[in-house]
Amino acid sequence: MELGFKNSAVIAYVAKRMHDPVKLRWMVTGVLCAFAGLIIYLPLASRADDIERNYLHEKKRLALVKDIDRLREDYKAIKSRMPAKSDASEWAAYITKSLSDEKESTFLKERKGPFHFVKIENQSTKTMAPYRLVSMSVIVEGCYEEFDRFLRWLDSNERLLRVDNMKMEIGDRGDSLIMRVVIVGLLE
Repeated sequence: MELGFKNSAVIAYVAKRMHDPVKLRWMVTGVLCAFAGLIIYLPLASRADDIERNYLHEKKRLALVKDIDRLREDYKAIKSRMPAKSDASEWAAYITKSLSDEKESTFLKERKGPFHFVKIENQSTKTMAPYRLVSMSVIVEGCYEEFDRFLRWLDSNERLLRVDNMKMEIGDRGDSLIMRVVIVGLLE
């Protein structure tokens, strides 16, 4: 039997086995199953990969939508604490007025010890989309109890702000303390 391959032991072995009808049936069945499996599996496997890729993409989109909804709820909670049309100079004026005007400031009305505002400096304005951050350095002089009240006032203030840095030292006369505070406020 000549198949075009000379001296091929594998071809000779397969040709010898094909003369047996039972072995031929098993071989043809195996080849057809492997062929059918490949024909069916390959398209389905690529579709399954596409479906999984789309599922992961939609899962990420859903997580993003949930994050946006959570951020909107957070914004509703803090919106009342952010002035509508504010800039760095207005914010500095607010802090200055709160620390120096006894008629307007609830903090100063309730003071029990010595406390006075020394200086305020605009340090920087940064953008943290969609908001702006205003950083100011404030120097006040007084006693420890009033500093504690001042920090509590900052913490419970109607505007959104935080103490970024604080340094206390003994005053020049030695009978009071000087506190340097870097306050960061949030603007729209």
